[in-house]
Amino acid sequence: MLPSPQAVRHPLPRDPRRWPATPAPPPRGQAPLARFPPLCVRRPPGYRSPPPRPYRAVVTTIRLEPMTETQYARYRERAEVDYADGIAASGLLPPAEAREKARRDYARLLPDGLRTEGHRLWTAYAGDHEVGVLWLHLEPRSDGLHAFGYDFEVRADLRRRGHGRAMMRAAEQLCRELGVVSIGLNVFGHNSGARALYEQMGYEVTSVQMVKRL
Repeated sequence: MLPSPQAVRHPLPRDPRRWPATPAPPPRGQAPLARFPPLCVRRPPGYRSPPPRPYRAVVTTIRLEPMTETQYARYRERAEVDYADGIAASGLLPPAEAREKARRDYARLLPDGLRTEGHRLWTAYAGDHEVGVLWLHLEPRSDGLHAFGYDFEVRADLRRRGHGRAMMRAAEQLCRELGVVSIGLNVFGHNSGARALYEQMGYEVTSVQMVKRL
């Protein structure tokens, strides 16, 4: 019978390259451990080790610059589609009605594009690369200037690398410079990643819209 792990007083090093040529003698009064042949791993001809996983940088600094007309044209084209997909995925409307609602909402909110009064759109940069979009509506109230975030977008191929959190920080700093006293936003219930980020950033739930499919 092999001794229990607690009874072995001379454990082998974790690194196999440091194992001794012969096992350490057993403690007095215990039978020696059985000796096993060395382990040999054979790989088929032509075998190649898998390449290392690419390094994914974590972004900590984001720069916000006013969106240009060319950038707005690209953004508007894809934004309506993304918005409609979000509505449909949340279960609020079927896809056809969701697309129509997206078209109406964008036409109502941004009738004059970048020149729409009260609305400001920025492009987010990490270095010289475009990484996302920020769209805020600024509204003066009796207690100060309030902002509502209609869109905090990070490029799909750059998500989960710290861009979203860094962009939120940049947006908050920009709002402080503008004299904004609070920032509001809306998030679809199925977007658990965005909800978790907003909660970590200190955003609080003010209302909840619910639906039950029958």
